[in-house]
Amino acid sequence: MKINLNDDNFNFSLGDFAYALQRRKIIKNNGRLKMLLFMILSMSMLALGCAAGGGGVLGVSPKLDQNLENAWQYVRVGDNENAILAFRQVLEQTPNKAEEVSAHTGLAWAYAQINDTEKSVAYFEKVKGTSNDANLGLAGVLLSRGKEDDYKNAVELLKAISIHNPDQQYISEYRLDISSSQAHALMGIAFYYTGDNKSAKVHIEKAKSTDITEGESAVAKIANAILNDLQLEGY
Repeated sequence: MKINLNDDNFNFSLGDFAYALQRRKIIKNNGRLKMLLFMILSMSMLALGCAAGGGGVLGVSPKLDQNLENAWQYVRVGDNENAILAFRQVLEQTPNKAEEVSAHTGLAWAYAQINDTEKSVAYFEKVKGTSNDANLGLAGVLLSRGKEDDYKNAVELLKAISIHNPDQQYISEYRLDISSSQAHALMGIAFYYTGDNKSAKVHIEKAKSTDITEGESAVAKIANAILNDLQLEGY
């Protein structure tokens, strides 16, 4: 794992397939420093075998036609510009509802990975509630954007896919390389920003305890920073 640090943010890579960007901001709160961490979901996906199932069903992998599979493969290798072109071509071919949902979800993730927040949110809004990946992706982008009500909306999106249950395992319908540890880290961050410190601690501790990444991962960095702050708050 390679980590580069600078004053404002750090990049890290997980193997050859996944990377994420965190932006770190430090602000004064009651005379002391409080670290606020934003996780921007910018993860490429592992190229795993196709699973049978229908699109738009929570926890069930959609069966993709070859054009859609090729488009998702661009996202998996981080070629987001070609992914955007490929998904748009699918949408121009009068797709059925499941194909349209898949293409919109793919566009949302591709735009998220190039940090085009507004386009990403617009596409995620079209498909929220259709898959775990749509809800988690939108929650992550909202947490990174940080506008009024974004944190509360992120909590509701993650609750809708049961991540507020500490024992819930994350299932990615589109075979994204997202672990349950990362999902619970997002849930913890969302609770943290909405002031539910007790729930934040539960999910951050869950994320940290289930993180199997070698070395000091992003989850570990987020967990340690938030847990340290919560300890100062008396939690």
